[in-house]
Amino acid sequence: MCYNGYKSAFFTTTLAEQHLSGPGMSAHVPPQILIVEPYPLLRHAMQVALTEAGYHVVASVGNGRDALTAVREHQPDLVILELDLPELGGLDVIRRLRARSAQLRILVFTGQHARHYALRSAQAGANGFVSKHDAENALDAAVHAVLQGKNLFPDGAAIHTARGQQQLLDCLSARELSVLQALANGESYHDIASTLAISWKTVSTYKSRLLGKLQASSLAELIDIARDAGLDKPGSGSITTATSAQLSILQKLVDASPEVMFVRDRQGRLLLCNAQFLHLYQVDRDAVMHTTLAQAHWFDEAQRERLQASYDEALAAPRLRDSDLTFVINGQTHSVRIWSMPWHDETGQVGGLLGGAIDLTARDQSLIHLRNNETLAQLKLATRKDTLTEAGKYVKAHIPRLREALAQPGPDEALRKVSAALLQDLVDTALLLRLTHKIVTPRPQPLDLPALLSQWPGYHPSTQATAPVWLDQTLLEELLQRLPINTARLNLTSRTLPLGMLRVEIDLTWPNQPTPHPAGVQRLLLQALLDTLGGHMQTQDGGLKLSFELTPVEQVPAA
Repeated sequence: MCYNGYKSAFFTTTLAEQHLSGPGMSAHVPPQILIVEPYPLLRHAMQVALTEAGYHVVASVGNGRDALTAVREHQPDLVILELDLPELGGLDVIRRLRARSAQLRILVFTGQHARHYALRSAQAGANGFVSKHDAENALDAAVHAVLQGKNLFPDGAAIHTARGQQQLLDCLSARELSVLQALANGESYHDIASTLAISWKTVSTYKSRLLGKLQASSLAELIDIARDAGLDKPGSGSITTATSAQLSILQKLVDASPEVMFVRDRQGRLLLCNAQFLHLYQVDRDAVMHTTLAQAHWFDEAQRERLQASYDEALAAPRLRDSDLTFVINGQTHSVRIWSMPWHDETGQVGGLLGGAIDLTARDQSLIHLRNNETLAQLKLATRKDTLTEAGKYVKAHIPRLREALAQPGPDEALRKVSAALLQDLVDTALLLRLTHKIVTPRPQPLDLPALLSQWPGYHPSTQATAPVWLDQTLLEELLQRLPINTARLNLTSRTLPLGMLRVEIDLTWPNQPTPHPAGVQRLLLQALLDTLGGHMQTQDGGLKLSFELTPVEQVPAA
């Protein structure tokens, strides 16, 4: 059901373009906003969007009780909140905030539908209601309107009753009802087409009819209508509601890539892809979503079998991979560099692969004109380095935003763990690429090791003094932070070697717990950091030993 017609006109603006004049607003001070959203990545995405629009986000929290505390501490001008909150529900939060202050502006931004909750939100004391199923600019426009003192609610939000909804369902044909039920169960267009013996394009046509007949604005709303009517089968389908929420956030990450990028599950089903993917393979999004590698018709049968074998191998031994391959795509030969890395589910197991492809066809066509083998080899090496450098830059660009988004766990702990694991994979991958290709090189500086190690609670100072040495502090901290150092006992020893060098050893032990054994990308990154710093790591009883041969500061006077 479509609720995009609001009593107050929607329009997009930034503070740089005009001044806000709502209650308590200053023409010179950006409005102070508090975000209350349980899903960490979405909470952060909202913060980024509001900041870019010129607002000041004073805090963002993930549950109802923290929301009450944050309002008391920060005194925001506007609170934007989800209704489905842990610890204290959104409607209760609204009532308590309204009881405290009549001036505070409150905007509901929720996945709950207006037909059930818009009127209740208004009665609780909210000033506006926006559904997460509305257009992308709806939140921006609603924030502006509410801060100007307007109340913003959907027209006729409360008039859609269960009886009226059932009457709409009664108007569907048997085939339309079958398609609706399959969509509610999470089936892909291809699965539905196979079951009903129709083409995927016909399935898309039925979806368009359903949107019109049921007055829905999106596929998500169609599914909600079907589930409200009991048409879905709990537990069926390949994608759960929680996974859909996660994937909607990851889609933004994928869309931001300038090159082909995709996400597949353990069965090889395509969960996400971007426009570059569709352009390279000359396919339609609706036609390829949730298809497996065996259904990738743009490859010939031999190529599909080879890709499936590589995919299975990558799942069996998950790590960062990249390789140059030649494919015939829709009859045309392409040179493609494919990279992939694992992503993990809520149990910590590999859930599938996040990957990308870079079409090197034009570059390779230029390479074949070079006659000098040495020049050819050097150019290929430079091309490979440039490609991985750009991949590293892209991954690194998203890390600060994702790290902040995951600072507070939401109600869905499993979803938070998946997102946190993906973030750590991205962090490690970005640094590994930059170290491997010498984009990051050590920058030694005078370093007081006892002072550095004292920041961790498990450090036990030695009676033996360790002189300051020349070492890259940033890379050393990156190395230590890749180990569970907060629960480790740390000891530092040193001894003088011939020619005045200093052998420094950092012993890490974990009492009452097993010694960590890094694997996958983390193991490769630790080795790359050690190689860059000129160090070594060895396993010993109950722990690890890091050793370095370093130059004392006193031997190299400052310039």
